[in-house]
Amino acid sequence: MEESTTREKVLKKIRAALLTKSADPFPHLDHTASVYNHSDEDPVIVFADHFIAAGGKFILCENELEFVEGLLNLAEQYKWNTVLCSDEGISNLLTECEFPHIYNVDDKIPDVSVTTCECLIAANGSIMVSSRKNG
Repeated sequence: MEESTTREKVLKKIRAALLTKSADPFPHLDHTASVYNHSDEDPVIVFADHFIAAGGKFILCENELEFVEGLLNLAEQYKWNTVLCSDEGISNLLTECEFPHIYNVDDKIPDVSVTTCECLIAANGSIMVSSRKNG
């Protein structure tokens, strides 16, 4: 029978690889050891240090008001005229604080966009974002 799809070709290669035993390429590897470096340091500090080392700018906000004030300072500093925020919760906060922003992209191309993230990864200072819609 001739393979008709790429999927079938990939699955055939996987089956063949599973049938063939090979020597362990890493015989001295400890498979029981933790792969994470555990630290007693505050994860926020660890994240901030790694994020800054990667070239990011970190501003710690203790509450929503500090967030809006920080965003206002950044907008003034970087001369952002059009701020896009398509997250309903953040947009409502910005509206409540009378922070000028647009909710949907119309004819204007935004200078910057404000969004939520899935999580912050302290171990390497990464930010995980997703197109997943909440709700």
